[in-house]
Amino acid sequence: PDVANWDTSAATTMIQIFYSCKYSGSLDVSSWDVTAITGAGLSSAFYSLPQTSLDLSSWELSGGITSMSSVFYGSDITSVALTHANNDFSAVTTWDHCFRDSDVTSLTFNANADFSATTSMAYMLYGTTISTANYDALLLLIDATNSNAVVAHFGSATYTGGGAVATARASLVTKGWTIYDGGIA
Repeated sequence: PDVANWDTSAATTMIQIFYSCKYSGSLDVSSWDVTAITGAGLSSAFYSLPQTSLDLSSWELSGGITSMSSVFYGSDITSVALTHANNDFSAVTTWDHCFRDSDVTSLTFNANADFSATTSMAYMLYGTTISTANYDALLLLIDATNSNAVVAHFGSATYTGGGAVATARASLVTKGWTIYDGGIA
């Protein structure tokens, strides 16, 4: 379906919008205005989506989002770039199952991503393997902004031993984090 010109500017929820969608063509959601999405409004939005590519780089997510639960669970998407400079994750408490069992190997956030409200990342990347570089960047961002005790499943992702990344991961554990990952690269 041609969804490129949908007016999504007033949408506060997109829960399950493409849940288990069987459409194998291209979905152009790159120009969607998602600034009004709040709460758990993206939950399961791309669950089991068969597309391997989805351009979200211009999506500007607001500080009203509190849950990223199951957004990409089981999808075939290989790269997720939540890199818009104005993305605000500061109110997101849960990332549970967000990328679980998906084909995501590349996951990037904007340089100022704020994970301060996060209290759960249970099974966030379970069954996936993002690149070491992406996992290193994620660990650094989380350690810089979060002081909560969190259980986090980062799949088979491996991190760079020694240096700033290993220090950041150790710092998270000291803060009470329980981290499941693939260990040192």
